[in-house]
Amino acid sequence: MERNYQTFRYPQSSLCSFPTQSHLQGATAKPRQCNFSRILRIARFAAKLCCTGWLGLTCMARAQIQILAVVNSASYQAGIPEPGSLATIFCTGLAAVTGVVSPNTLTPLPTQLAGVQVTVNFGAAPLLAVADLGAGIQQINLQVPPERLVSQLSTIRVTQHGSLGRADNVDYPGVGGFLSDSQANAVAVHFADGSAVTPQNPARAGELIAAYGTGFGATYPPKPIGFVAPAEPRFQGAMNFIEPNTGYNLDLPAQQLSLESNVMHVSFSGVANGFVGVDQIVFQLPVGLSAGSHTLRLAAGAIDCPPPPFAQSCSFQAKVISNGVRIQVE
Repeated sequence: MERNYQTFRYPQSSLCSFPTQSHLQGATAKPRQCNFSRILRIARFAAKLCCTGWLGLTCMARAQIQILAVVNSASYQAGIPEPGSLATIFCTGLAAVTGVVSPNTLTPLPTQLAGVQVTVNFGAAPLLAVADLGAGIQQINLQVPPERLVSQLSTIRVTQHGSLGRADNVDYPGVGGFLSDSQANAVAVHFADGSAVTPQNPARAGELIAAYGTGFGATYPPKPIGFVAPAEPRFQGAMNFIEPNTGYNLDLPAQQLSLESNVMHVSFSGVANGFVGVDQIVFQLPVGLSAGSHTLRLAAGAIDCPPPPFAQSCSFQAKVISNGVRIQVE
C-alpha cells in the first residue's frame, strides 16, 4: 500500500494517540482533544503501584525524576516494545516543561527535547514529544532504540539538566497495540482507496482493511529509527498468523487477528510508510460478516498440539491479547 504520508506531522494531541483518522487522509482538520483526566488517573495509579513492582519497575526513591510507568504508546499496555516502535513514559520531576514540546523536524528526530534525554539500555531514544499534564505529572513519547535488544528486561533512564530517573526490569508488552480515536474506533483505512474507516464510511464484508498501531513485532529490514519510514524497501514483519479454516499439526509460536470469533486472513504486517514508529496490519474481512460494530484484537501465543495419539486437534492458545478497537461494518 503506497500512500503519500510525507507531509504528516505529529500534532500536539498526539500525546494521546499518534495519527488520527484525519491525519491518515492528509486532512487539516483540528485533531481531537486528549482525555487528560484519564491519563492523570492512569499516572496517579501507576505512582501508587510503581514501588510495589506491579508494573515491572524498580523505583528510585531518591531520584529527582521518578518514572511512574513505561507503556506502548498506542494501547498503554505496560512494557517497552521492540526497536523502532513507539513507547510512552509517565513521570514526575521534569522542570520547565510548559504545555507540549515537539521537535521542529521528524527527519531526524532529536534525542534531546526540552533538556530531556531518554536511554534504553544506554542507547539514546529519539523523542517525539515532552508534555506537562498538570498535577506534577509529565509525559514523554519516544521511539525505541536498537539497544532494546540487549536484554529481555530493559533499564530506562530519563535525564534533564543533571536530574535522573530510572526504571529497571522493564519487559516487553508481549503484543502490539492498535491506535484508536477517543471512541475506541480503530485508526484504519480502506486498502483500495486509502480513505478512513469510520462510522460514516464503514468497512464492507470481504474487503481489505489496513489497521494502524505500534509494536507489532520485528521486521526485515529492521524498522527505521529516528526518521520517517520510506515507501521502499518494504519493512515486512513475521507472517505467523493463524489462517481461518486451517488445521495445524505442529507446536509453533503464532499470532491471531480476530473480530470477535472471526479469525482474519492477514496479507501484510509491517511498517507503515510515511510515519515514525507506526505499524500496519492489512487483513481481509470475512465474506458474509454481519453489519455493525466489531472489535478487532491481536493475540500472541502458540499452536498447541496434544501428545499422541492426537485424540484432539491442535489449537491456538493466546498468551497475551492486545487492546480492542472497533471496526464499523455496513
